[in-house]
Amino acid sequence: RASRHGASVAVPFCDVDRFKVVNDSLGHAAGDELLRIVAERLARVVRPGDTVARLGGDEFAVLCTAVPDVASAQAAGERICAVLREPMRIGDRLLVSTMSVGVTVCGPGEQGVAGLLRDADVAMYQAKDAGRDQVALFDASLRGSAGERLEFQGALRRAVEHGEITVAYQPVFALRAGRAGQGELGPRDVVGVEALARWHRVGHGDVPPGVFISTAEDLGLIVAL
Repeated sequence: RASRHGASVAVPFCDVDRFKVVNDSLGHAAGDELLRIVAERLARVVRPGDTVARLGGDEFAVLCTAVPDVASAQAAGERICAVLREPMRIGDRLLVSTMSVGVTVCGPGEQGVAGLLRDADVAMYQAKDAGRDQVALFDASLRGSAGERLEFQGALRRAVEHGEITVAYQPVFALRAGRAGQGELGPRDVVGVEALARWHRVGHGDVPPGVFISTAEDLGLIVAL
């Protein structure tokens, strides 16, 4: 239809943030109910004629036809994010979930199905990397980052399996009233330690925990880590 009418097509690619936490903590029945609610809400915010599909797991895609411009595609992604922020009742619990949405737009004949989904998926990971619960638009410069992300995920998986994650111990001090203001803290003031995960990636240096912890969560590696 887009080719016949000379119109553009947009694909918002949607992934429920931290869905595995719901499954693991509340059970698969709760996870299934959450996905059902997500599907209903997606169908509620798209235009007549647009198509909502569940691709598998917690991934959904929307096919938006006759999109006038990139701003309209961005607005569709923003509506999806907004409707997911509304609290949802699952059993006797009230939950708030969010979605990361990647959006790609193409003119008639510019992309096949596989290319559209690939680019939208790449943009979705850009939204996750930027902090989740937001929309990212695809541009060609992101294609290189997709390969880097896969390489990073593989390296982290190997690091966990081969014991490359090390522990740094950070002392916890008690600021006792009797010693306050009497110089530097000493060994007697140490009441415990925090155990902090550290990863020195060979050839790349130290990787900040703020980077690899979220990736471990997405890959289901967080318990092993």
